[in-house]
Amino acid sequence: MAGTPSQPGAGKSPQAFLVQTDPSTDNNPRPGNVGALLMELRREVAELRETIGRQLLADRRNASIKIGNRIAARDGKELTALYSAMTGDQIPQFPETADAVSAMSEQKQYRLLQALGESVTGSSDARNMRLRLAIGIEHGEGVGVKTFLFGQND
Repeated sequence: MAGTPSQPGAGKSPQAFLVQTDPSTDNNPRPGNVGALLMELRREVAELRETIGRQLLADRRNASIKIGNRIAARDGKELTALYSAMTGDQIPQFPETADAVSAMSEQKQYRLLQALGESVTGSSDARNMRLRLAIGIEHGEGVGVKTFLFGQND
């Protein structure tokens, strides 16, 4: 069959694919929906960019604040509130001192870890140490902390 297209859509114009529908494929996107699918993809990419940008900005701000919090905790002074990875704003009701962090309920620790974008899994002691590291009032030097937090030596 020389001259006969071997593929089902060969020889059709691109416009034919944009209006073509296939009722037998309810679960699959139809070629007629390409424009809508492309718009949805663009919207999702824009949302991801916004989320990543917000998280990076919070991480950048928090990096220098953590250094100050470590010094403040050592000197018994007030901590500076960190920025939420979820909202990009300073975290409300942030603990004022290192002792206040230690005295926090597990529910408050959980909420603060979530706001900072940290894992909330593990034992109460592991979450407490992870929170202290995230705030900057502890440092993670040595194998012991890694084993304590993650259960392994890498």
